[in-house]
This record gives sequence, C-alpha cells and structure tokens, in this order.
Amino acid sequence: MLVHPNFDPVAISLGPVAIRWYGITYLVAFATSYWLGRLRITRATAERVTVPTLDDLLFFCVLGVVLGG
Repeated sequence: MLVHPNFDPVAISLGPVAIRWYGITYLVAFATSYWLGRLRITRATAERVTVPTLDDLLFFCVLGVVLGG
C-alpha cells in the first residue's frame, strides 16, 4: 500500500480566491522555459529564432494549457 502525505491543495488563500499548488507549478514552468529560451536565443550564433517568436510560442502554449484544462 502506498503512503502519501495528506497536504492541502490550496497554497495561498486570499479571500474568495484560492491559488493551488498546480497553478504555481505551471507559473514556474512557463517562467523557467521563457527564461531559458531567452538565454539560448541571446547565446546562439545563428539567429534562427527571435524573441518575438519565443513570445508567440509561449503565448500559444499558455493558451493551450488554459483551454485544454
């Protein structure tokens, strides 16, 4: 039998608004991918991808996660 901790899924509760742990995880994942993407674009010698392209990609990824969820 698997034993797992019983923790509260709500990380922060601000009145009627509750921020859950998976929302914070999505935020950290998107921020990290944007930061790493910008870092790789600035260090690349060949300009195949530009910053506006990265912005568009991340926007559509966030939109897909929100609409898919």
